[in-house]
Parts: sequence; C-alpha cells; structure tokens
Amino acid sequence: MASRSTSIETAEALLAEKLRGVDIRKRLSALGIAYDDRSGLPAFEAFGKTISVAAVDNTLFRPGSEAPIHPVERIIILRYLTHPLPVKPSGELIGFRDLPGGMFYYGPFTARAVAPLVRTAGDDLESLRAGLSRFRWEAYPGADFGAAITVVGPVALYLLYWRGDGEFGARAEYLFDRAVRRIFSADEIAALASHVTGEIRRAVNS
Repeated sequence: MASRSTSIETAEALLAEKLRGVDIRKRLSALGIAYDDRSGLPAFEAFGKTISVAAVDNTLFRPGSEAPIHPVERIIILRYLTHPLPVKPSGELIGFRDLPGGMFYYGPFTARAVAPLVRTAGDDLESLRAGLSRFRWEAYPGADFGAAITVVGPVALYLLYWRGDGEFGARAEYLFDRAVRRIFSADEIAALASHVTGEIRRAVNS
C-alpha cells in the first residue's frame, strides 16, 4: 500500500500534468486570482503566502524563500488552478456534512479538524486570533468569534467559534461556500480544514 506522502506526490504530479500547455496568467485571471509578474513569473497569494508556478513543470514554489509549501496547500492550490472555469462564491455556506460523502466522514473530520482546535483554544479567543496570524483573514459574524480565512482566489474557509458556558464546553465549526462542491472532494476539504487547525495550533503553542 502506498504511503500517504507517496499518494500526495502522485496526486500533485497528476494535477501539475493537467496544467501542461495552460497559459497560467490567463488561468489565474479567469479564476479571479490577482497576480504580479514583474519577476517574469506570475506570483499570487494563497494561504497567506506568495506563491508562483514554475514554467518548466508547473510545480509550486515560494519566490525568494527556500521554505517548502505544505503538501495540503500544494494540492488545494493545484486543484483550483486545474479548474478551467471561474467559480463564483454562491454566498450560501454549508457544513462538512453537506458535502458529497461528508455525512459518512463527519466523525473523522470532527476528530481531525474540530476537536483539536477546541482543545487548544478552549475559551481563549485571543489565542485563536493570534493563531490565525499565519493566514489572511477577516472577521465573520455569527458566533463569539468568526473568521473568513482566505485559501486561494475567492475560495475561503469559514471558522465559527463559541466559548463554553456553564453547561457546555467551547465548540467550533468549519463552513464552506456551496461552490466548493464543484472543485474539491470531501477528502480534500477535510485535509484543508485539518491543515488550518494544525497551523493555528502550532502558532498558539509556539
């Protein structure tokens, strides 16, 4: 059985192959991704970082930095770049259970993405804000704390967080624009949310 890292590398190579012959500048524009190509290669923002696409093999890298791009980030970015048509946000948010196959995987999703975040932040909303410093985000209404976290282009991940009260502990929920169903699988969305949780936890604990 292939390891998870091998599977990710295989998926990444297949996605990069789909970009062969694609005019990256035109694709970025079509997908609503602003870019800067003063360096000769188009550079754009994703996951709060500056990302560029290598002209030779369509792999992703960070201009001026030797820091690697996390595998989950690479997969999510490449998956979006391989979508040939612009996907406009619908404005309707859905939960993980509303994704195809999401109901079946909701338990593992909660265990990987939601429960660790609640264990780390508890009722400390300031630590949660600090943990989001690794991303570009803006406040989102609907809970004690809410954040719309920019992923790539118009794609965002929505985090809603409630402090505990005398009866129940703190709780969190990740929401997604319904349009993501046209781009990402439930497994990719789960990996995305788990990755964001991991980044928040590392920032809080650093």
